[in-house]
Amino acid sequence: MTGVLFRPRPETFLYRTNTLYVQNLVNAALTAGVRKFLLISFPHVEGETTPSVPAEGHLDVHPSSIHARTRLAAEAYLFQACKGREMKALVFRAGVIYGRGVKLTEAARNLMSKGLFAIWKKPTWIHLLALPDFVRIVEIGIEKDSLSGIYNLCDDQPIILQEFLDEIARHWGLKKPRRFPTFGFYLAAILCETLATIFRTGTPLTRDIVAMGMTSVVADTTRMKNELVSELMFPTLREGLAII
Repeated sequence: MTGVLFRPRPETFLYRTNTLYVQNLVNAALTAGVRKFLLISFPHVEGETTPSVPAEGHLDVHPSSIHARTRLAAEAYLFQACKGREMKALVFRAGVIYGRGVKLTEAARNLMSKGLFAIWKKPTWIHLLALPDFVRIVEIGIEKDSLSGIYNLCDDQPIILQEFLDEIARHWGLKKPRRFPTFGFYLAAILCETLATIFRTGTPLTRDIVAMGMTSVVADTTRMKNELVSELMFPTLREGLAII
């Protein structure tokens, strides 16, 4: 699950943190005789997907964002390294995880409470997963010996990002996020990255984060339902609002 994200110029470090670090861990695990290697990933590695064309667990894809490309490369290395070896390769591509204590959820609440939260106008699909369901599935993935391959972990109802944000704003009794043109978010990301580079700090936005955030993501969860959990504790956002 390790990685680095909120730093400027991700093209200078994401290959190292997202790919090379995983390769080092895979090699060490093979040397140590580990039986199974579980890598947490995300459906974004398949690029733009929608309810009519969902992510299905492919490796022969070409996502646009650096974050997605480097994580996909880590997946490919894991499967290649495990061919003909005792160690099983297992990848969980989790949707957008939400819940109390989750960084993105808490950041949204904080910004909304100050009237500073905004979102682009372009409708963007996201596929959610409640934090308790994610933790439960990871536990099953660790303990169940027969598992290998790629599993998409998402709830039962993809939703438009803007609708998701409006819904959680209503739940918290806060104002809905304002809508702005797409170019405004790229300009904000450029400004954030420039200042962070000058002052050597972290940054809440990068151009790659914006690109990944604007990528519609919907995943086929058939394999998850058949082999991991047939029913989720929080199958839709309607039930999941109770945990935020």
